[in-house]
Amino acid sequence: RGEIESTEVDGPNLDSQVASAMGSAQEVIGGLSMALPEGPVQPGATWMVPVEKTMSLGALGEATQSGEMTFVLDRTEDREDGRHAILTYTGIHNQDMGSDPSASMSMSMNASGTSSGEVDINLDEGRMTAMRMTTTMSGTMFMMGQEIPLKTTSTINQSIIGGEDDR
Repeated sequence: RGEIESTEVDGPNLDSQVASAMGSAQEVIGGLSMALPEGPVQPGATWMVPVEKTMSLGALGEATQSGEMTFVLDRTEDREDGRHAILTYTGIHNQDMGSDPSASMSMSMNASGTSSGEVDINLDEGRMTAMRMTTTMSGTMFMMGQEIPLKTTSTINQSIIGGEDDR
């Protein structure tokens, strides 16, 4: 029904630090599962999906993500590789991160923001073939007695390599 159950970052020439960073990004994206409606929908249909995810950060503690995503079935398209559903979405997010107070480097963060984007689902293959997401977050990080203001905007574009929507 559209929920991301797992992700994997793999490649013969992939640097381990890059793989770790990409894995963390995929972990966050996993918290933004689509949760498609259980019954049939027509273009224009709207549904809301709660976002609740806790991620372990190893020695740094854990991060929690909460919020709500609103999806709209924008349109369907018939293509050479099958029927596609194009969804648009917007969302609000809150992220909190905290380390164990007894850790040698105490750190915490809280941030909130919004996201928007588009998802292309190949209905005949039963999988997402492309996704675009832009997220803007602002908040504060506390590290070793310092308060650091945060403001980020990130855009993620992903597609199946060799797919029709490959960009």
